[in-house]
Amino acid sequence: MLREVLLQNMVHDAVAKLDLPVPPLYPTGAGANYGLFYLILRIITENPINRVLDVGAGQSTLLLNALAKKFPLDIVTLETDSDWSDRIGQRVSHEVVHSPLVPKLIHGVDVQGYADLSRIQGKFDLILIDAPIGTKRHSRWAGLELIDSFRDQNCIVIFDDAERRGERDTINRFCALHEDLKGRYFRPAAAQQFVACSSQFSHIMYYRWS
Repeated sequence: MLREVLLQNMVHDAVAKLDLPVPPLYPTGAGANYGLFYLILRIITENPINRVLDVGAGQSTLLLNALAKKFPLDIVTLETDSDWSDRIGQRVSHEVVHSPLVPKLIHGVDVQGYADLSRIQGKFDLILIDAPIGTKRHSRWAGLELIDSFRDQNCIVIFDDAERRGERDTINRFCALHEDLKGRYFRPAAAQQFVACSSQFSHIMYYRWS
């Protein structure tokens, strides 16, 4: 509880000092928590991040949109739900790409993957995996295809909800596939994040909140 209060205070303090035009954020339930907000804020404000692939529209999308008004960010958000994609798209300045899920074979596992990624172009130096909807095993496995296709050589990858067994399946495979990236778990609260990065960004492995 103390960590969560500390994170909340740090996030609100950073938003105020940066004078970010952030709408009210509600890090509750299945949404992003203050640990993820902290990582997004610190990574973008302290590092030369240019392009962000935001997988899963939501609270973090709104924060990224506010940061793009202060920093030179090119953001693409990918969302599976058409109504939610439209709703978030009306609140942000960047493109929200809608792609439904279809059965796919990704790295030898039958999962639900994105039907159409043709509107996503180029490489990204920050990829945030917070979708698609979680499953008990091989959760968000579709994110592996995105990372394979769109990660820049020098990059940072964040998996949210890294405390869950299904996400651990995906993170373990990700680590085996991308041995050039070094990662660690961040455990600020009930919901955790796993962050991996290339050597250019290795200092973020030492980010702390207490």
